[in-house]
Amino acid sequence: MALTLTLTLTLALTLALTLALTLALTNPNPNPSPSPNPKQVKWHPDNFPGEDKAAYEAREFAGVIARIANEAATQAKNNRNRDIRAKKKREAYDAMMAAMPARFSLGKKGGSNGAEALREAIAAAKEAGVSLVAIRDAENALSKLEARSPQ
Repeated sequence: MALTLTLTLTLALTLALTLALTLALTNPNPNPSPSPNPKQVKWHPDNFPGEDKAAYEAREFAGVIARIANEAATQAKNNRNRDIRAKKKREAYDAMMAAMPARFSLGKKGGSNGAEALREAIAAAKEAGVSLVAIRDAENALSKLEARSPQ
């Protein structure tokens, strides 16, 4: 009897974990609302009142499911945020390289917008977390550009 209960709980836990991960990782809404996921509400431990053994086991099981669902949702949010930061970093780097004078742009199409555009692009790149080496190169190009520009 105990083995059957253990196997049943293991199977249910596996199915619930698969469902929770699927829901967390395939959320069709890119801007999720602050309201909780219906599965998180369904499997919340407070939804299993009572003091008998079955209610206690159901609360324990629901607690495990709730933790798994919350961890999967947190991981999905972290992945999304990491992707957004990486995209902003790439865009800032590309904008900085486009604002560089042609001979400093490493074979890419260089911009001729002047020192002010390069200064703004460097500031945006610093804010986005572009590598310090690329920023240093852009700052060197900016100082050379300002040195040969008439004031």
